[in-house]
Amino acid sequence: GTQPKPQKRMMIADNGSGTFAVGWVTDSTTVPYIVLGTANTSGVITWGTPVVIRAGEHSGYEGNQYIYYDPDADIFVYGNYYYDGADYFTHYPVSYSGTVPTVGTPVESLPRASWSAKYNACAYNTTDNVGYVLAGTPSGRLGTVTSSGTGASATLTVGNWTWCGNTGVQDNANVKYSSMVYDNTNNRGTFMFQDLDNSNYPTVRAYTETGGTFTLGTPLVLESTGSGTVMSIA
Repeated sequence: GTQPKPQKRMMIADNGSGTFAVGWVTDSTTVPYIVLGTANTSGVITWGTPVVIRAGEHSGYEGNQYIYYDPDADIFVYGNYYYDGADYFTHYPVSYSGTVPTVGTPVESLPRASWSAKYNACAYNTTDNVGYVLAGTPSGRLGTVTSSGTGASATLTVGNWTWCGNTGVQDNANVKYSSMVYDNTNNRGTFMFQDLDNSNYPTVRAYTETGGTFTLGTPLVLESTGSGTVMSIA
């Protein structure tokens, strides 16, 4: 049947046991949706019904959502930019039964218009049970999201934010088209972005985190002839 039409970017996460979640923002009304699916051993997908993450939300920009699976709480975590007279980076716990998602109580962060969050990315640290979220331009920050409880009882806590662009200071409106990963074997991660403050070059930067404090490596330009290049890391 007809489904809510997405903008340019959709995000997906899976629980490792055959259930996955897809999040997007609608094209015309910029309302965030999530839908769950299950896949059998033959690759046949059974889809649930799309559910509105937050009715009346004006997320306003493609590519501003993120989604990951939290195995400790057995939930999906969905986040995006939310505008209701002011800008917020908002995070939602999403429990599920089969292909039916239930959206829990959201947590808002970065409550300032000039610090809205677009082109976001995420990763998960299974060793310490911590989600990492990159808030893209014009924020340019890394933050932590942790959970307590499980399933429908799970709640989220958002930690402090760290400037993460190429200078590490407040003017980091340079992080666009971002993606990120975390290496749970070696306990470090990497994020990739188009650096708006350096000729739009595709750039990568390593990070580690301990107790909510991030340590960042030196930004590395991947291709100095690739101005405007959009890349991804996995």
